Amino acid sequence: SKISFLLAIPAIAGASVLQLKNAIGQNFEFNYLVLISITLSFLFSYFTVKFFLDYINKFSLNIFVIYRIIISIILFIIIYN
Repeated sequence: SKISFLLAIPAIAGASVLQLKNAIGQNFEFNYLVLISITLSFLFSYFTVKFFLDYINKFSLNIFVIYRIIISIILFIIIYN
């Protein structure tokens, strides 16, 4: 499961670069609120991923998998009937 988070890094970085390219043409002030926002976003993301990796190492996600399969079957029945 840790590999999936590591594989997401290039995708997130690529999306960030594309958004940065779009933001360059706009009028934008870089002040302390932006810096605080970026820092807090990084910290909350880091701790969320850390907590989630610890959680999935201790507990199984089988219930979630079963739930998703049941929901997908119900949605297929609703959509194709």
